[in-house]
Amino acid sequence: MDEKYSDIDLCEALSEIFVDNEVEYYGIAYVAKHFPIEHVETVYFEWVAPICYSNL
Repeated sequence: MDEKYSDIDLCEALSEIFVDNEVEYYGIAYVAKHFPIEHVETVYFEWVAPICYSNL
């Protein structure tokens, strides 16, 4: 069965970059590969990074 991923799933995956743990890049890539790269970039730079950058 083919899984459907939402923008929320993508945001959650991309926000892992800002968590103070070892980043699981394969998990992020697994979710991100279901979206066009332009959309992943937009979600990262316009939705996730502005909210999560203070965790760095």
